[in-house]
Amino acid sequence: MEDKQIQTYEDRIILKRAQKSRQVTQEMIANRIGIKRNALNQNMNRTRMSLDTFAKVLNALFYDIVIVDQETGEPMWRLYVEQEEDDI
Repeated sequence: MEDKQIQTYEDRIILKRAQKSRQVTQEMIANRIGIKRNALNQNMNRTRMSLDTFAKVLNALFYDIVIVDQETGEPMWRLYVEQEEDDI
């Protein structure tokens, strides 16, 4: 099955803001999701990124992921990440 791709200009901004607010380096994120920092950096600088990678990075930054219905704005799916103090 083909992995869905997302446009990443706005998403890169979201990821960089999340990274900055959590004070987490790319090295730390890469270690949490099991890839090399260079691979993460390349993913974060592409014009497209896999939805799977985007979700993993947000998960590594301890952000909830919520998918909402465009028409109703109602949550359709949610991935809740429990944050541990030692992980920040």
